[in-house]
Amino acid sequence: MMQSEQARRAYLRAMGIDVWIPRDQVDVEPGCAEAGSQTVSGDLGWEGLRNAVAACTRCRLHESRTQTVFGVGNPAADWMFIGEAPGAEEDRRGEPFVGRAGKLLDEMLLAIGEKRDSVFIANILKCRPPNNRDPRPDEAASCRPYLERQIELVQPKIILAVGRIAAQQLLQSDAPVGRLRGKVHQLDAIPLVVTYHPAYLLRSPSQKRKSWDDLCLARRVMAGAGHDDLPMVSDIERRSYEFPWSHGVFRDCLLAGYHCLVLERNGSVAGYGILSIAAGEAHILNLCVDPNYRSLGYGEQMLDAILLQARSSKVREIFLEVRPSNVTALALYRKKGFHKVARRPAYYQAIEGREDAAVLAKKLISYDR
Repeated sequence: MMQSEQARRAYLRAMGIDVWIPRDQVDVEPGCAEAGSQTVSGDLGWEGLRNAVAACTRCRLHESRTQTVFGVGNPAADWMFIGEAPGAEEDRRGEPFVGRAGKLLDEMLLAIGEKRDSVFIANILKCRPPNNRDPRPDEAASCRPYLERQIELVQPKIILAVGRIAAQQLLQSDAPVGRLRGKVHQLDAIPLVVTYHPAYLLRSPSQKRKSWDDLCLARRVMAGAGHDDLPMVSDIERRSYEFPWSHGVFRDCLLAGYHCLVLERNGSVAGYGILSIAAGEAHILNLCVDPNYRSLGYGEQMLDAILLQARSSKVREIFLEVRPSNVTALALYRKKGFHKVARRPAYYQAIEGREDAAVLAKKLISYDR
């Protein structure tokens, strides 16, 4: 008895065999609307969203799944971890990041003082792709509204994109993880840090050091600088400038509630930045990288983190002063869109007399929309 073409395709997909179909022969299945037209109601709470995911038929992955993998953890977590797609064990158990990769993720969480039930863990896809292949663009687009609603419900303070697929999908980039990691990105005003997938780290244990650096970066974004960092910060300041800030000035910045950020590398402070915010404006008071870590792009990373903090605080314009003789800093600020708006005569102490300051400014995103 001859099989219909539709039945034949379904049979092959059930066996995990990819079916290639000419564009003019693609059938539009019920429930599989155009990716761009798929939305999730902003009124859906956790229970409604979970039910919607469980009943989803937006793409053909529903035909071969055992069950959907919604996500686990604290629904009001500060930390949100987003992976790529369920594997065989996740599909069987209905929980993301299980097996050996899941155990390694649990160890990573413990290393930063968190655990599985204190963070929220989700994936780009809610269904397992056949043979654990990479998610296809249309599949990721179909699932994206569910993930966006999860982010809206959790309201995390930071997102960790775990692995290449998650990072590229969330940031809409085709850059490799090696180029995306080590810096702070932004997803709808939420800080986002990219790191390697635990499965990759199991295959390449030499990369675990870099993954730890990523976690430390995320932890510093969350915590900012503290009093325990002051000795290292003050030491860097003394080694960097002829007329450094004192330990007391840094302490006063902390006590005043300024945003104090530090960049950590190899267990020590590699750079720091001080930001004050008031009346819709921000002022970068200090930005410095340890001389031992210069020419590695860390200054730009610190500046990106400061700008992200300013944007998330709904700042419209940001200012700073810089010595005209500091050509390296001037080049970085110009690269990031700062421009000169004024000059402060005799602002800085110098070896011989005083030095003027160039006042730079940058317009940030308006939030009056």
